[in-house]
Amino acid sequence: CIRDRCYIVALMYIDQLQHVVPNFALDSMNVHRLLLTSILLATKFLEDIFYNNEYFASVGGVDLEDLNTMEAQMFCLLSMNCSVSDEKFLQYHDELISYTRNAHGHNTN
Repeated sequence: CIRDRCYIVALMYIDQLQHVVPNFALDSMNVHRLLLTSILLATKFLEDIFYNNEYFASVGGVDLEDLNTMEAQMFCLLSMNCSVSDEKFLQYHDELISYTRNAHGHNTN
């Protein structure tokens, strides 16, 4: 089971990548692979017990060699630093909660 925090950190990695590679265009052709790779990295960084790359490749419908390459590339683009500050994590968490509530018509007042 992948914990919620891994999904939040995965989103943070994607945001970081967009700053590192400003001309990177997120589209329907790459979003699946980008999400898969960022969740893989976040899970490996945050969890003591995690699924291996073969499992992620199988679930994600990608070739294991491709996933290994994407993981290495993303890790390098993140300057081999997968840590995120508690402050930044809470900011993303709160923004996602707020967005979810607003998207489902819940009043936050």
